[in-house]
Amino acid sequence: MEASGDGPVDQAEWKAFVDWMEAGKLSWIVWSVSDKNETCSMLLPRASADGNWDDGLLKSWGRISRTSIRERNQ
Repeated sequence: MEASGDGPVDQAEWKAFVDWMEAGKLSWIVWSVSDKNETCSMLLPRASADGNWDDGLLKSWGRISRTSIRERNQ
């Protein structure tokens, strides 16, 4: 997405970045867990602050980042 936090998610660029971090054995995290009206926010406004969010409460970026983290931490 754009530096503004909005715009389309570039999944190919995200994959390339994660692959680069993994190849270099760099630790990483996605940390902007919010429900703002922008692409980089992970949650829909109705998501509880208590967690335990199912896929129906995640925006596209939330699903992409959750999948990336889970794939590498099994």
